Amino acid sequence: MKHIPRERMLEVASVAGTKDLEGRHRLSADESKHLRECSECLDVLSDTVREIIRNRARASGETV
Repeated sequence: MKHIPRERMLEVASVAGTKDLEGRHRLSADESKHLRECSECLDVLSDTVREIIRNRARASGETV
């Protein structure tokens, strides 16, 4: 598997901090395996989740 596309990372990360986890927000078995083996994709996903949470906090007036 090539790297997981950024658009897919955004889709998965979009539920960060919520309990709404629909099927499309879950990694496939292949994506999950790749993520365990690819530090580059793991970094992208981690950065994406942090950015989403930071933006939500700013929008709500919370400090992160």
